[in-house]
Parts: sequence; structure tokens; C-alpha cells
Amino acid sequence: MLLRDIAEKLWDPGRVDPESVLPENLHVHEITRDLLASCKEMVYLLDRDGACGYRIRRELLEYLSFQQRKDMFTQLLDSVRDGIIAVDAAGRVFYLNQAYTDILNVKPYKIIGKYIQQVEPDSLLTRALTTRKPAESPAKRIASVNKYVSLRIFPLFSGEVFAGTVSIFQDVTELHALDREVKKMTSIVGEYSDQLNSLTTVRNMGILTQERTYLNVLDQAAVVARTDVPVLIRGENGVGKEVLANYIHQCSGRKGAPLITVNCAAIPAELLESELFGYEEGAFTGALKGGKKGKFELADKGTIFLDEIGDMPLTMQSKLLRVIQQGEIEKLGRQRNLRVDVRILAATNQPLEQMIAEKSFRQDLFFRLNVFTLQIPPLRERPGDVVLLTDYFLKHFNHKYGKDMRLSSGVYLHLQQQRWPGNTRELQGCIERAVILEDESLLLHGLPDPQRQAGPETADAPLPRGPLRELLRAYERLLLQQALADAAGKRGKAMEQLGLSRRTFYRKCAEHGLLGGGECQK
Repeated sequence: MLLRDIAEKLWDPGRVDPESVLPENLHVHEITRDLLASCKEMVYLLDRDGACGYRIRRELLEYLSFQQRKDMFTQLLDSVRDGIIAVDAAGRVFYLNQAYTDILNVKPYKIIGKYIQQVEPDSLLTRALTTRKPAESPAKRIASVNKYVSLRIFPLFSGEVFAGTVSIFQDVTELHALDREVKKMTSIVGEYSDQLNSLTTVRNMGILTQERTYLNVLDQAAVVARTDVPVLIRGENGVGKEVLANYIHQCSGRKGAPLITVNCAAIPAELLESELFGYEEGAFTGALKGGKKGKFELADKGTIFLDEIGDMPLTMQSKLLRVIQQGEIEKLGRQRNLRVDVRILAATNQPLEQMIAEKSFRQDLFFRLNVFTLQIPPLRERPGDVVLLTDYFLKHFNHKYGKDMRLSSGVYLHLQQQRWPGNTRELQGCIERAVILEDESLLLHGLPDPQRQAGPETADAPLPRGPLRELLRAYERLLLQQALADAAGKRGKAMEQLGLSRRTFYRKCAEHGLLGGGECQK
């Protein structure tokens, strides 16, 4: 290696000292101690024109010349594209190649000859001086230059004597950025996949809605389903609390395990404990031989749905609280408690806060169950869903009873104006009764007039409630459906009846999803 090669790594322009000049083509192996001893503090190199090219501290030149002379592969290392830096046993940097400079954009004279403990005190290279063991890092950030490098560190030995360490690294900044993008996209794809799975589950379970209020509930249910926290489902009778509980179970990681449903209001108080927790053989007179598994034990690794939780007796509430807190059940006649892994869903239509004030429901149990609450909106607040559900029930019962009943637009509008105190369950019963008797008038006259329904809540609000845009959209869909029904699915005739242009008709049908499923014919 030429002396100039060392000088270029130590470039630091300075004043020429004519008494300290070495020949330009002097090689490292030609540098002797006598030659170095004849130099003063600094050694200067001149170009052919006599101008100062470089200067080197004599002490550093001496150190480097003897370090370089030890390694016959220096020129080979200089051609390697990976960055390389080597330090001696004391931590002093005696070698770095061109790739080091290119990758980290650091001038060699700022590093070479200095101690790595001062340059990078927290680096793996510094630590390796103590451990004297190999080390590696797939993506280490170099804060000073904001780059990521993949590095490997190896100890150097001369025989059995520790001689230093060497670090070999690659610039992986772009790969690191790409990896972050891949992880970000993977997260987005995973979230999108979860949404698609949730949507598929909604469709497979026959959950019909186009109202934003209920869609928001389903979105929240899909999110909380991925956890194991208790969920309290609230809503009026007939809104579909059990359907939502089933939806949560199917969206969870426990969907392959059982979903056990318990109606707390339907089981006598004296039997509820044995139904929930089971009993051992001989626990009481009349106990079955071999005992009986309770609902919690049957739901192990799965989900238990406690419907009508507000009707559970106080004594059972305290035992349920223990199950939630300890994850254990106490079977009748068993000496030791039995551990169970069960996710708890509960539902009620009762005002639990008022029941707490009246001391008929435990406050601590309420807080345990109320970690996450889902409030299902009643049917009267989802006027658009009345049309969807009516069509669904009409098709279902027509098929079930071999009928071909159709409804007029006046009936649809009348159904939307009802208060539906029984919600979806009541609507289903009304449609089934009308289909069986094939009497559309049952839906007009068999239901109370919305303006005459009893109760302060309905006296001043005969029409369906909700945002005007959603009400108009629901009514528009109703009119399109009725026009298509009156025209026996012939689009041209329906367009003429509604007074719409072809373009407007198709656009509105597409918006309401009426172009598929056989609603429209050419």
C-alpha cells in the first residue's frame, strides 16, 4: 500500500513544513523507524508541483504503518462492497475500507486512529471488546447519519491472544423502509380481511340492515369479538340480542368451540345453580348417577351467553361474580373448585342502573359485565330495515307455506310508520300471519294505528324517527321496489310509472341494490 493511500484516508490540509516531506511514491513497507524518527511532529506529502498535498501526524503514521504491515489482505478488503472497520484490543481504529466511507458518509480522518469507545460508546463493536464473542444485528440504526445497517462482528485473535475486533456491515436502509411498508400493508390487509370475514359472517347469519346506527354496532361487535372481555348487550325485547351474541362468537377465536345459551329468566331460581355449575353424583337426593355437567363446564374453551341477566337471583349473582374473577366454578357436591376457560356474554332489556339503586342487582357484577356495552337500536329507529326485513320474511314464509303473496306500497309505508314495541320478532309474526291467510289487509288493519298507539312516547311521534336523508332514502327504495313489483319486474314499465329517465332509474336501482337477485327484468 502506498503512503498516499494512508494519507488520503487522513486528509487534513495544513501548512507545508519543507523539513518534513516524504517522497510521493514511498511504500508503507519502506517506512522504517529511522525514517520516522527523522521526521518532526507532522509529516507532509508534496505533489509534483511542490504543493502540499497531505499531512500526517508522525505518531499516527507510525501506528498505522505497522498495523497495515501485519495484514497482507488490506487491498483485498478495500475492494469489498461491505463496510469494514477494525479495532485493536484497546479499541483503537486501525483500519476501515472505502465502503465504510461510502455507506456512512464519514471522512476517514475523523475515525481512524481514534478509540471506538469515544466514537461510538454504545456500539456492538465496543461491547465486543469486552465480550470477545461474535455478535450480529439485522437492522441497527446509526443515529448520526439516520441509516440502518445489518452488521456482523467477529473477534480477532493472534494465536490465543486477543488482538481486536472487526465489524462487517451492509446498508439496509431501503430494505428496512420496505419492511416497514410491508408490515404496514400486512396490517391493513389483515384488518381488511377481518372486515370481509365479519361481513361474510353477517350475511351467513342473515343479519339484515342498511341503517348506520346498527352497522356501527356490528362494527364494534366485530372488534371486541377478537378479545375475551365480557360484553353486555342491551336493547328492547325482540331486537335480536341473541343474534348479536352469536355474531360475536362467530367473529372470535373461540368460534370452533361451543356457544352455550342460558335464559336466566326461564330457569327456576332453585335449579339455576345446578344448571350453571352442574353437580357431582350423590350431591343431593335425586341427583343423576355420574353427576351432571353445568353450562359453564359445557362452554369450556368457548362462549356462554347469559340472556336476561337482570332476572338472575342475587345469590347467583355473587357466585357468577366469583366465576368471572377467579375463572373457577363450584360444582355441587365437589370438594375442589373446577377451572374453566369461558368467554361471557350477557344481555338484558332491564334498567340495571335502576336495579342497582333498588338493591336488586349487584353493582360489582354490573361493572364486571359492563366492560364493553353494545346497545342495539330498536326497529322504530331503523325505518330502512323495516323494508329489508319485510321482504326477507315475505320470501321466507312464501317459500315455507307455498304461497306467492305480494305487498303494495301502502302496506310498506304503513309498516314503516309502526312503533313495533316487539321489534323484529313482532314484525316477523305479523308477516307470517298475513302470508298464512294470504290477507294483506291484516297488515293494515290487524296492526294498531301509529297515531293511536298508547303511551306518551308514541302519542307525539306517529311517524318514524331518524335523519331526514335516511328516511327519504328508505322511502325511495320502497317506491322503486313497489314500481318493479307492479310492473312484474319489467324495467321499462317501472320507469314509465315513476316518470324517471333510463339513466336515473338505473342509477337509483344500483344505489339501492335492486339490479340483482331477480328484482329487475329487461
